[in-house]
Amino acid sequence: MSDLISRETAVAILRAKAGMTIGEVKDAASFFNHCANMIEKLPAVEVKIDGNTSDGYHTFNELYHHRAVLFSVIVKAFPKRAWKSRKHHDGTMYDGMFIVGIDTPQGQATYHYDIDPYWEMFACRELDHAPEWDGHTPAEAIARIGALEPVRHGRWKHSEYRNSLPICSVCGHAGCIDWVARPNCGARMDGGEADGS
Repeated sequence: MSDLISRETAVAILRAKAGMTIGEVKDAASFFNHCANMIEKLPAVEVKIDGNTSDGYHTFNELYHHRAVLFSVIVKAFPKRAWKSRKHHDGTMYDGMFIVGIDTPQGQATYHYDIDPYWEMFACRELDHAPEWDGHTPAEAIARIGALEPVRHGRWKHSEYRNSLPICSVCGHAGCIDWVARPNCGARMDGGEADGS
């Protein structure tokens, strides 16, 4: 590969050409065309991009695995909202893959993973077919996941003071017994247990 030149050499050549006299460069367009011609003459470098490609800190394979582990923890935290399927809603699927999703108040968040080794990692309902995709983007999916909060259940406790408002068993603040949920802490005032919904 002796025909390859370094980035520094290429820059030095362009800088040297930038010093041409006005007579050699009649206008900016001819200068940029000259630079483009020089760049075209530079030999192409083939770079193999695969799962072992690194940003200098992590490979794509490492990041993919980290995302799978982290999403599986979220799925475990919200089991009633999560599902997985070996088929899309229309019966298709990428070779050797499955889809796992979580239904958030804002809509779906889904990812595709390799069946081996990730299928068993996701402890959630298995569906014959995934729900129809709602069109979410990767940015929307991560925003929806970031907005998830566990449901907290509480009950009204009566205060020791006569004629006072009842107290929330979750946050300890007073409230109106007619409230279904506490506006401050978000607890459902149904006395139930955490259910991941």
